Amino acid sequence: MGCRDRRARPQRHRRDPLPGRHDRRHLGRRHDGLHRRRHDHQHRAAHGGRHPHISRQQWTPSVAAKTRLEAWAQFDEASALDERAAIQATSWGLFQIMGFHYHALGFPTPYEFKAAAFTEAGQLDLFVRFILANRPLQDALQRKDWHAFAAGYNGPAAVDVYAPKIAAAYERHAR
Repeated sequence: MGCRDRRARPQRHRRDPLPGRHDRRHLGRRHDGLHRRRHDHQHRAAHGGRHPHISRQQWTPSVAAKTRLEAWAQFDEASALDERAAIQATSWGLFQIMGFHYHALGFPTPYEFKAAAFTEAGQLDLFVRFILANRPLQDALQRKDWHAFAAGYNGPAAVDVYAPKIAAAYERHAR
């Protein structure tokens, strides 16, 4: 990534070695094929509105899974409707990389992307690929601009939450 300093390497902020996943149900409509299929009307007729806890226009905390078991149950339900779309509408691994990035990260299909998320080495590889595919994130890391990195990685609404955490992790590992 062009970061010679070992402190700039990604550090796990969770101790959970299993592939973490978190459904982004608010992205479900965008990635469940509803807007990309030629047979939209058939899909809407079959599934539209009947699964608001796995596919909705806007995410709200009230529909978030409370446990990993619940999250996997939601993923399994979404996957039964459209596995490819469920993978794309889910964030994967310790670094929570969204499945819809599969192609930009060099995976031919979402299935290979998902498979990579099932080992720690695969999860780190997803993160590195994500950074390498995103020049502004690379630049922010090289400049040690934690606000810019947090804005690009976590989103502009989360900058004030994550930038200090990233800076503190960097300083902790700089010692």
